[in-house]
Order: sequence, then C-alpha cells, then structure tokens
Amino acid sequence: MSIRFDLTYAGDASGCDKLLSVSDEVKKADKILREGTGAGNDYLGWLTLPRDYDKEEFSRIKKSAEKIRSDSQVLIVLGIGGSYLGARAVIEFVKSP
Repeated sequence: MSIRFDLTYAGDASGCDKLLSVSDEVKKADKILREGTGAGNDYLGWLTLPRDYDKEEFSRIKKSAEKIRSDSQVLIVLGIGGSYLGARAVIEFVKSP
C-alpha cells in the first residue's frame, strides 16, 4: 500500500525531516492499533469497515429506522460528532436515578 501526503496546508510541519522524525512512533502506534493491544482495543471495529460488519445488527438497525420513520415526526440524536462516548454519556445519564 502506498500513502501520499497532501502537505498544502501543513505550514511548518511540512518539512520531510519533521515527518521522518516521527516515523518510528507512527509505526509503533500503527502496530499497536492493528494488533489491538493498546488501551481502548475493544472499540476497534471500525478498522475493518466496510469489509467486516455485523450484518444481523445492520438488519436490525434498518428495521428500527423504518419503525422510527413510521412512528415519529422528529428524531433528535445526541452525541459528540462520531464518538460513541457522547452517546454513552447520554445513555448513562438517562439510566441514572
């Protein structure tokens, strides 16, 4: 696999030496991520998307979406932009006394 960097807006960080200086750290982080050995490794399902996903769960989600569409006029989603942590905070809040 080949990686290409667009450094158009990188400013001072665009120097090749600066990028190469963190190469070892990036390789180490990549290895930890791909092996699933780092902190938060239970939240790495996105690494193999869209190739691998729970098709049964996806089917349940689509059925739920159909029901929500037929039963509701408005749907409000609370979260923090792509992170599960926002939704989790709302779930914990709603469940708490």
